Amino acid sequence: IEYRRPSGLFLLARAERRQADKPALLARFCDKLGQSMENVLAILLAGGRGERLDPLTRHRAKPAVSFGGNYRLIDITLSNCINSSLRRVLILTQYKALSLNRHIRHGWNILSNELGEFIEIIPPTKRVSDDWYRGTADSIHQNLHTIVQEGPDHVLVLAADQIYKMNYALMLQQHQRSGAEITVDRKSTRLNSSH
Repeated sequence: IEYRRPSGLFLLARAERRQADKPALLARFCDKLGQSMENVLAILLAGGRGERLDPLTRHRAKPAVSFGGNYRLIDITLSNCINSSLRRVLILTQYKALSLNRHIRHGWNILSNELGEFIEIIPPTKRVSDDWYRGTADSIHQNLHTIVQEGPDHVLVLAADQIYKMNYALMLQQHQRSGAEITVDRKSTRLNSSH
């Protein structure tokens, strides 16, 4: 398949490759890892108040705080998703989400719905109870219906307001090798006495 400017032919070629065993562009990468990220659902937790960052969060959600010029904190996690070949992303929002919603709508409309790829914002719907999200676990609980509808093999729950670089495919590979039900990734940080 030869590359051409985005057009119907290009999208058709991508769709045909996707229906194969593994997408051609990901085949070498996934062969090294021994698995594909195609049926992994990423859930970004973007609903926190961010009170410790006041005044930066006075009018916006913490993941919508500017970082490095035109970027927002959520761009770091979304970039990690795209660079890890994750193309199915739900963003759970709650507090002061308008600027975050606009940023996602205008800056992250890069995926193809025709190929089952998406970055979708999910506001609290009170589907399970009359309460708003009462924490991170509750936000997942209140959206179990949506998660089950997507039918993923694995669910990756990520903070949308942290700065780090990570290949989630490597984390999934480690998770599968371990045979664990749940894998938690963390990094220990020594507190500096000057802070």
